[in-house]
Amino acid sequence: MKIHFIWAAWEKLYRLNYNIPPMGILRVAGMTPPDIDAVFTDEMVSEVDRNSDADIIAISFLTPAAPHAYQLADHFRANGKYVVLGGTHTTLMPEEAGKHADTVVIGEAEGIWEDFISDFCSGRPHPSYRSPHLPDLGNLASVRRSLLPKRVYPYSNPVLYGIESMELSRGCTSNCAYCLVPSTQGPVFRNRPMEDVCREFDAVSRTDGILFFTDNNLLGNWTFTRPALEALVPHRKDWIGLMAPEDAARDPVRLELLLESGLCGIYGTVFAITGNEPPSVIEIRKRNLRRLIEAGVVVIATFALGWDDHDQTVFERTVGFCLEAGLTVPEFIINTPFPGSRLFRQYRAQNRLISTDWSLYNGNHAVFRPARMSAGRLEEGYHACYDLFYRSVDRDKALFDGFRDRVLNAMIRARRKQKETYDPPGH
Repeated sequence: MKIHFIWAAWEKLYRLNYNIPPMGILRVAGMTPPDIDAVFTDEMVSEVDRNSDADIIAISFLTPAAPHAYQLADHFRANGKYVVLGGTHTTLMPEEAGKHADTVVIGEAEGIWEDFISDFCSGRPHPSYRSPHLPDLGNLASVRRSLLPKRVYPYSNPVLYGIESMELSRGCTSNCAYCLVPSTQGPVFRNRPMEDVCREFDAVSRTDGILFFTDNNLLGNWTFTRPALEALVPHRKDWIGLMAPEDAARDPVRLELLLESGLCGIYGTVFAITGNEPPSVIEIRKRNLRRLIEAGVVVIATFALGWDDHDQTVFERTVGFCLEAGLTVPEFIINTPFPGSRLFRQYRAQNRLISTDWSLYNGNHAVFRPARMSAGRLEEGYHACYDLFYRSVDRDKALFDGFRDRVLNAMIRARRKQKETYDPPGH
């Protein structure tokens, strides 16, 4: 038997040209018995073989990829393949996804993917599988990194040499209006056992490139994150994490540990500038960002545009803030009410949703009516932010320049460790 795992692609406009290996579906592949043949395609970096000889096609996808994922699923089903759909959007919209699948996996796959495989092999798979509770993160299946194509991430351009994904925990306590984590992973932190984390540190520290923590709020879970990073220090592994940049810089003691453990990049949200903030607050925010930049951290700050307190001055103010703070690779997105979020429910109740074409839910389109401008003006301002900031800056070059030395050093260290631990045949 053979399973073809697919991470479905979506349109990424104005994005920095890099991709991160999708860890979730690769962990599902790791739950699959080793006697079942498996292949993997990440459509963000390569085309899927529509003539796949696999018995099962397992597709995972986010909301903006949904229309394309459904088209893929319909194609494979028409050609006699058994199609399983899972991932974030399937979990949030299982009835919709079920119209295009033989089976849908709802929620986290631990404990239920194994049931599906057993049922399929017995000839009696169910149309849906849902765990009655959020799984414990002890003894997680290994991420099946062997299925990744060699040296492909991000890989079509020289921005970064390579990225390894890893998770320390799931869930989040913040319950932000726009976020899907409370709906998909729960409103509390669930941590992996520290011994499992340290074991995976040992494995990834011998690989080339940079480690990317997929945790949605590393700093919010600091009681657990701190000892994990302390355990990472001896491995000398450079890493990137999802966190609010200003929060990372605010506490000098915490920042010291972040840097000592190998922090080299932050991907996180920074609030856009509305003009209502006291000047002293703006200066503190700039100072915190500069502190990170001066420490050698590449800050990929994401500014969401289109909140209810944003008027037409937010675009110029936000770009000005980026320039004054010394940011080199900011990312601008349009506030997007993903299905399953509190923001989606709010806008739907207020009759403010313009479209439910999920392909537009990628941060590049106004799919709702803003409070203080038209949807068209919001999109114009969004494009203007990129034009204003990057008219004299090459985004990919800026990112590459920021990470180049860290990536090269990481490669050298990883290869040195491989040589130190290599046991020649016969010894």
